[in-house]
Amino acid sequence: RLGGRSVLVTAAAMTAVATLGEWLQASSMNGINWSMTAICLPAAVTLLAQWAALVTPLGVSALLFGVNFLWLPDRAQVGWRRWSGPLLAVLLLAGAWGGGSRIAAAVTVRPLAFSALLAQPHQRGGDGLWRPWLVLDRLTRDSLKEDGPADLIVWPETSLNESWHPQATDQPSEPVTESERSLLTLQDFQRLYQPTYGAACLVGVPLVKRVMIEKYGLPVPEARRVNGACLVDAGGAVACHEKLVLVPVREGLPAWLDTPWVRAKLLPYYKLEATLQPGKTFRLLTFSAQDGRTVRIAASVCYESHLPWLPQFRPTNGADAVVHLTYDGDFNGHPGWTDRQLLACRYRAIGSRTWNLVCSTWAGSAIIDPRGRIVRRLPSAAGVLRAGEQGPGGSEQAAGSVVR
Repeated sequence: RLGGRSVLVTAAAMTAVATLGEWLQASSMNGINWSMTAICLPAAVTLLAQWAALVTPLGVSALLFGVNFLWLPDRAQVGWRRWSGPLLAVLLLAGAWGGGSRIAAAVTVRPLAFSALLAQPHQRGGDGLWRPWLVLDRLTRDSLKEDGPADLIVWPETSLNESWHPQATDQPSEPVTESERSLLTLQDFQRLYQPTYGAACLVGVPLVKRVMIEKYGLPVPEARRVNGACLVDAGGAVACHEKLVLVPVREGLPAWLDTPWVRAKLLPYYKLEATLQPGKTFRLLTFSAQDGRTVRIAASVCYESHLPWLPQFRPTNGADAVVHLTYDGDFNGHPGWTDRQLLACRYRAIGSRTWNLVCSTWAGSAIIDPRGRIVRRLPSAAGVLRAGEQGPGGSEQAAGSVVR
């Protein structure tokens, strides 16, 4: 009780404070927080999550905070008034559950507008030379041969090695040959791999380009590194989404923390480099399906899945699907991390009311429908998910999976 006020007033005040705290933590206002502890995440598997389409996930968190704060009886009251808090909590929970059911029932789940092949290599970095593309290429070729063509092929975050940004004007004029290469760049993939697949390809790749900045009043060239999701269309043209929000400290530093002392002393101590910079703008990526239709997708790279306010997840952006490229190899011994990533992606599907496709390096590649339901998921193994295939009479077959 706050200052002798009733439990109801106290619960309302504490709910507001707790929700504000979660928003401050989630928005990473200090530049170092991870937005992965939202109280609403476990509710993604329930009908309560459907309210996120109307009140955002923070609204779902506020509901859960309120129910928890109301749950204890008010010992300063007598009779039934002592139990007014728990009674109100039950009513709120029951009303929210019933309302969530009605919200879900009102959602029309249309077939995915294109067919997709999601390849999961089941590999992690740190085990020698990082070459997931060897497994990804085999999985892709086998699936295309056995299951037929797809409109879009998806490889997860950092599937390729660091590459020149397609906008860079100072790329090497001659790419290395097949026999000389122990790495695979975006340019090599564009030249040697995508043409053999006969489909648009969305791949995760770190990118570098030189930009001119002003320093000491003079123009100075600087290397700019970003974490990218690049779409190579059937004609070989490349368009990229640059990750808008970086993993704090691990990938990049906020301006106030980016000092010579931090980079010289603090980052080496924790074996971190923080070499990436965030993207500046968002754009939809477009390609043509096999039937000639133009398809628009919104790409999300790893940590962005946890940030519901990003432009990828707005229902008004006109995307036919959101495609998440993730790297979860560092958490191979902690399956709960992958589960939380999928909980976040289920909220992104509810908020955007569109299909969400998740392509991971280790485990958890999944197809999520506009109601936030996981239609199909790969286990912790190398494999392929197929989505958007049409059955007899044009009916939707949401997904098929193959573990190899």
